[in-house]
Amino acid sequence: TRFARRTLERALPQARAWRLDAGGRAFTTPSGQTEDLRARGPLRAILAALVAHRQRHPGRALDREALCAAGRPGQRLLPEAAAGRVRDAVWQLRGLGLRPILLTDADGYLLDPDVPMGFDDL
Repeated sequence: TRFARRTLERALPQARAWRLDAGGRAFTTPSGQTEDLRARGPLRAILAALVAHRQRHPGRALDREALCAAGRPGQRLLPEAAAGRVRDAVWQLRGLGLRPILLTDADGYLLDPDVPMGFDDL
């Protein structure tokens, strides 16, 4: 099913494109649902880090430590606590609508490099 989904997304890029604000302030799903993250500081910062990383290194994951530093700048946390906060933030972002494109791999988290995305100010 993943192959079929990607094949359809490539065939209909305008109808299926995601739009993500480069600053992590908002995102719009292919169905047109827009989620505003301006009042959700850590989530906004983590999404901004994921967007910037995808633009520079598509297909490479951003490690959990970098995401924790983005979401909680200046805070010193035990590794277990930092990992838990990142997992919670990723869970929240997926719940808000990013589940289809927010992937996990052994190195961390990434935005799916095979899904068409537009990066602009929303």
